[in-house]
Amino acid sequence: MIKNIVKYKIIITCLIFGILFIIIEFFSFSNHMFSHVFHEILIRIIAFGTIFTLGLVLQYYRLQQINNENKLKESEAKVRNLVNNISDVLIEANVDGVLTFISSRIFRLIESGSEEINNSKLIDWLHPEDRDLYQESFKAALNSKASLSLECRIRNKKGYFIPISIRGSFAKINDVNKFFGVIRNITEKRKVDKMIRREIKKLQELDSIKNALVNRISHELKTPLISIFSGTEFLLYDFGNQLTEEVKTIIGDVHDGGYRLKTMVENLLTVFEINSDKIKFNPTKENVIQIIKQCIEDIIFQANERNVSINVELLDKIFLDVDKILIQKAIFNIISNAVKNTPPNGNILISTLEHHTYVEIVIKDTGVGITKKEMVDLFKPFGKIERFGKGMDVDIEGSGLGLYIANEIMKLHGGEIVLKSKGRNKGSTFTIRIKSKEIKSISTEICY
Repeated sequence: MIKNIVKYKIIITCLIFGILFIIIEFFSFSNHMFSHVFHEILIRIIAFGTIFTLGLVLQYYRLQQINNENKLKESEAKVRNLVNNISDVLIEANVDGVLTFISSRIFRLIESGSEEINNSKLIDWLHPEDRDLYQESFKAALNSKASLSLECRIRNKKGYFIPISIRGSFAKINDVNKFFGVIRNITEKRKVDKMIRREIKKLQELDSIKNALVNRISHELKTPLISIFSGTEFLLYDFGNQLTEEVKTIIGDVHDGGYRLKTMVENLLTVFEINSDKIKFNPTKENVIQIIKQCIEDIIFQANERNVSINVELLDKIFLDVDKILIQKAIFNIISNAVKNTPPNGNILISTLEHHTYVEIVIKDTGVGITKKEMVDLFKPFGKIERFGKGMDVDIEGSGLGLYIANEIMKLHGGEIVLKSKGRNKGSTFTIRIKSKEIKSISTEICY
């Protein structure tokens, strides 16, 4: 702003001197107010002032030019210092691939002098096996104006090849196409990538060993557990009237423990099948209402023991393409979770809703509820929420696999499980959504 004011002052001064010169030189005055000598003196003063002012103008613009040149040199020095000190190599090349500029970092990378690489072609420094790829990428970037991006190898002075990445694109400078790019040494990146691949392979091997071990142990446990569970069940129901209360209690405890272990083993086997992509998925058209009722029958004894009532509002028939065994396991696991986390005298409502492209199975309980923090891990393997010692009258038994298995089964069906809860002691609502094709909407209500 100040510089502009100075410039305008000088211009105005020159104009004033010019106007005065014209007035004195070309206008005649009748009263002869100016003598010849005085006239000459004024003319010379004006001429001197004009020349002096023009000198100031020229000096001003000369100082401006010097100042601009100094700023340009300072800016160039900053850019040069920045270019030479960054770890990457900056390059400029013409359309023939000849290097017209390359930053000094290249000399540290390939350990060669400037006379060897300046005005040479970058392709001549690359590994013979990488030259065709570079040439194709270079031409493609030139023709399509797309960015060039590739990894290759560059030769150093000792004849060794160093892995590098080249990134860049073409741009027009004064109607001349030029390539501007960055070369980066990726030796350390390659080492890290190799180490990561090696560690991933180790983890995969360990995971494979773990899965095989879990699978083997689970199968070995499954047969004797079924025998224990079936044997104790046979004793309790067929010979219960011949047993003392003490013996019945002991056998009952063994039966319950066997049931929990059997369930855990079955869940472990299911998790193994899911994680190893060996789970069998055979969808057939099934009446899901019947499957829900079967799940309720399987869990009702446990619900009655906890004095938890189960109410249902179900459509009469819902025929869906599902894997009967898997969908039954998923629904059972969610109902079982509701029973376990609902205190005595609580209620569970199971209902079905029809929509245009899907149906919903809704399991709503009046249980202890779930916080936002707990929701994060709920559907993860072993994502059990620890409630022991927190003063909640709930069933704390379980492996934490049930909801994970249910969620994975719903993914196989192209469905989902949606969880809603307003927080602690405010109940929970699990909604199973399954794609539908045909729905018979006749409502029934039953209380168990």
